[in-house]
Amino acid sequence: MSSYCFPVPPIAEQEKIVSELDCLSGIIEKQKRQLKELDNLAQAIFYDMFGDPISNNLGWTSISFAKGCNEIGDGLHGTPDYDTEGEIAFINGNNLVDGKIVLTNKTLFVNKSEAAKYQSKMGDNTVLLSINGTLGKTAIYRGEDVILGKSACYCNVKKELLNTVFVERLMRTDYFKTFLEDSSSKSTIKNVGLKAIRNYRIITPPLLLQQEFASKIEAIEKQKELIKQSISETETLFNCRMDYYFN
Repeated sequence: MSSYCFPVPPIAEQEKIVSELDCLSGIIEKQKRQLKELDNLAQAIFYDMFGDPISNNLGWTSISFAKGCNEIGDGLHGTPDYDTEGEIAFINGNNLVDGKIVLTNKTLFVNKSEAAKYQSKMGDNTVLLSINGTLGKTAIYRGEDVILGKSACYCNVKKELLNTVFVERLMRTDYFKTFLEDSSSKSTIKNVGLKAIRNYRIITPPLLLQQEFASKIEAIEKQKELIKQSISETETLFNCRMDYYFN
């Protein structure tokens, strides 16, 4: 019966390895905290500029969300014919992540002719919101080749009244999430109807103020992208060192 002896480096070498890996892990954790702090900063800026969107303590004019949008709808209530060579992604609410549409290795695709049957009218004024299952996930539509499933609601805001970044960030507030929870069905899978979304009373601060807010958010998002890139590079380095020491 053969046995394998795992080589054990001297204690000093072990301590050096542990110290290096701990250092890299610490850098990654610090960078992730920075991302969280930037998210908190963005929300703090929202409340500082616009106050509480529910109590409307700053006295902004409010309207039904339906009046602030050209159209509010959801995606396909069914299953399209998938195509392994298709170019159009079929997405649902779980593809809405931190203001962006994110595809995964589980995302399925359809061809252009199939997509044409179910294409929602979306443009540079569209904000997406998850209304089925996990509630309150958001994204701003940026021209991606996608069609929507029923758990993704699209809101085509009126540009003369609302800024997409303002609306998307409002949808991230705890107050809006509470509204979604209170409006949802009490079944196993939570669902918010389009009627509730259309009836939501949204504050309408001056458009210039909304645009000023959007510029601040854009600057924060650029910082976040740099940090995410740094996290990816540090994680790659960590994995390389792990492979070097233990494989």
